[in-house]
Amino acid sequence: MLVPAKICQNIIIISLTGSKCLFSTFDPTMILKFIIWSIIISLVLRFVMRFLFPVIITKVATDKLAQMQKQMEDMQRQANTNAQPKSAPKAPKQVDGDYIEYEEVK
Repeated sequence: MLVPAKICQNIIIISLTGSKCLFSTFDPTMILKFIIWSIIISLVLRFVMRFLFPVIITKVATDKLAQMQKQMEDMQRQANTNAQPKSAPKAPKQVDGDYIEYEEVK
């Protein structure tokens, strides 16, 4: 059975509600819309990847670095406070005069 060219160009689909939808296999406006939207999406993604992404990454890294530095300072303060009481009970070393031990070099 031969199908006329006009019918091959358009496809009729009947939805579940029973209404007919006419889809065209070739529509220049749809192709133009697709091209325009593709260009817009690629430009937006390029902007995000080149400008916004590095700024966000830099901010996150700076925040993490500041947080790590604060934790390190807290650990150092805690170590210093724990070390100070331990050093106080030590008695100074007694020196028995001016005697200095040495070995004679030949």
